[in-house]
Amino acid sequence: QIKTYRRCNIRWYWEKIEGHTTPPTKAMQLGTDVHTELETYLLGGAEPTNPIARAGLDRLPELANVQGVEARFRLQLPESPWPIVGVIDLVEPGRITDHKTTSNLRYMRSEEELRVDPQAIIYSAHALLNLWPEATEITFRHLYYLTRGKPRAEEAEITLTRDEVNEGLAAVVKTIHNMARDAGQEAL
Repeated sequence: QIKTYRRCNIRWYWEKIEGHTTPPTKAMQLGTDVHTELETYLLGGAEPTNPIARAGLDRLPELANVQGVEARFRLQLPESPWPIVGVIDLVEPGRITDHKTTSNLRYMRSEEELRVDPQAIIYSAHALLNLWPEATEITFRHLYYLTRGKPRAEEAEITLTRDEVNEGLAAVVKTIHNMARDAGQEAL
């Protein structure tokens, strides 16, 4: 929601406050299908049959190192009027991974973009506050699965320090306050 709000607060309001929905596109459904196969595999199930999902198997950890799959969390920051909720695709020691499907690898986020990406900041904050509170840094990556042409996978990965995460959280909380104002719920 934070990314949507930052791109277009009117669209965010229309979708999240007024409750308008749009049906998933074929690309969105393909992404869901790939995620489902990866989730099943990482939970100790069958290897993916979809060639797109299979393309990233060599970039996934050994199943013994998987600490969480589709790990739901709720992060309540004292400065935030709303809790932050999320679902992390893959948790392994010291690293958080989010699976992304894309039709073209030019859409991969650069290291600079990931450093300020709300998802990277929020997931890393959860990891540092709740999963590994003794850690001084966390690795976050997007694992991209190419959906057009020959299937392949690439990754964009960064390591964030606790100070970088805290700085990013300040910007996230500011956005959340703006969202609360625009939703007419400033007093929460």
